[in-house]
Amino acid sequence: MFTLPIPLAAALLTPLAWAQDVGEPQPEPAEIDELAGAEADPEPAEPAPTAKPRGDLQALRAKIDASVYADVGIVSSTAVDNFQPSFNVGMVDLFARSQIADSVQALTEVMAGEVDGMLMVHVPRIFIDYRATGWLNLRAGRYHSPLGGYTTSYPHGGGVYRLAVDRPRLLSMDHGEEMIPNHLEGLMATATRSGAGPAIRLDATVARDHHDASPGWGSGLRLTVFQGGMGGAVEAGVSAYVNRISAAVMDHGSMEMSHGTDDDDELDLSWEQIAVLHVAVHRYPIEGAAEAWYIRHSDALDLGDHTALVGAFAQAGYTWNRYTPYGRYEYFQRDAGDPVFGALGAPLVQNKLSAGLRTSVNEKVSIKGEYGFDLAAVEHAVTLQADFGF
Repeated sequence: MFTLPIPLAAALLTPLAWAQDVGEPQPEPAEIDELAGAEADPEPAEPAPTAKPRGDLQALRAKIDASVYADVGIVSSTAVDNFQPSFNVGMVDLFARSQIADSVQALTEVMAGEVDGMLMVHVPRIFIDYRATGWLNLRAGRYHSPLGGYTTSYPHGGGVYRLAVDRPRLLSMDHGEEMIPNHLEGLMATATRSGAGPAIRLDATVARDHHDASPGWGSGLRLTVFQGGMGGAVEAGVSAYVNRISAAVMDHGSMEMSHGTDDDDELDLSWEQIAVLHVAVHRYPIEGAAEAWYIRHSDALDLGDHTALVGAFAQAGYTWNRYTPYGRYEYFQRDAGDPVFGALGAPLVQNKLSAGLRTSVNEKVSIKGEYGFDLAAVEHAVTLQADFGF
């Protein structure tokens, strides 16, 4: 997100100036509007043999789902002098899915917004899915990484469907703040088993990381068990990922720390290893999630020179009518001297407690009020945010 003066922010409040992301599995996207004011095709005296019936266009539209997601908010924090409020506008997010054939789907997502005073257009996802069999799906392109459950359930924050006003800091997708490989470019295979007993899903990926911290090649697995069928109300899983950190990132991290971003001398680390445990509950009126992360950067795949990060978060909410009070606690601690996290300027300790109220105006609009207390930095913040989906 970015900060704008109040007068300029007010001028930007148009229906297309707000955006946020959509979760995966995706909520029902908005229907495509018919072409407003389009005139009917004239009836030719003798239709040409090659002319397509107008129903073909209607059938094509029926195969494409598209939505736009947005958020706007006001934040006041003790980190700013005099608790001065600031106006935040999220990036515009256009999401579209197309049914190309019975067993083939395509998804494209484009985000646009102002970052550091410049217009940025970003394509976080663009991929093709092929349903090879009833239990095997193949994906190629750029997609969200199968690490934990939050990243694929609430990519880019999830907007109107997200519980809190933002993502946990460790899982941030904001430009320049990504600490984990949220996006991958490559291939992913997903195998599922349903029937008597719990449902099981196995995701396997070989891909190039596409995030700020370590854009290198890696491979990973995620095993998820669902109670109550695939995508059921309760899920638990374990993920593992190994990634080769690129030399460019190592050089950039060393340069950042030489300017005082980190306190200790940098280490020559070239491998990233990640392990995640996650559990989630989506059983109305209860919504909750918890994850534990271990990230290790090392000079080899053994116990040589290395740095480590240990972190976790837990959040829960209870819905009564249209109101959902919620709370979240998040924590991580990392070693100093890490060239990857040092390049991002990530804090050595994150220790934050948040509590808020989400009000669902309807399926496409929610309003949240949240108080956050950073115990490590001893900072308070109050946020009022509106999320939209069109």
